[in-house]
Amino acid sequence: MAEPAAIARDYLNLFNASSPVADAGIVAPGITFRMNGNELPPGPATLEMRMAAFREAAPDRRVEVDTVIGAGPDVAVRYRVAGTHTGPLRLPGTGIELPPSGRAFSYVGAAFLRIEDGQVVSEETVGDLLGALTRG
Repeated sequence: MAEPAAIARDYLNLFNASSPVADAGIVAPGITFRMNGNELPPGPATLEMRMAAFREAAPDRRVEVDTVIGAGPDVAVRYRVAGTHTGPLRLPGTGIELPPSGRAFSYVGAAFLRIEDGQVVSEETVGDLLGALTRG
């Protein structure tokens, strides 16, 4: 079984891929989410929805993992995201939708993951995507 740090990297790299999360085998069926303080519905379908929204908003997006720190099942990941906002962005759990701006964006975020039996069972993410897309 892969180490939690390697699973965390693979999990964040799912946002660069276009294949279903089920194909990765690292997403628990009951995975839970919290994004910038907002609880999202549990399950892989929510992750698929988030990934699809991100792909639509920025088809050229790129998530780069900077740092992974963890002890046992808890792993913290610092990441960078860059892309161009060419499609509508629907922010899960907020009701916010931003029309395409055509602007390049980048931001730094952090994901706190819990990994059990080789799968991510919870994700809490903080990042300023909204700020990155609306700053002038």
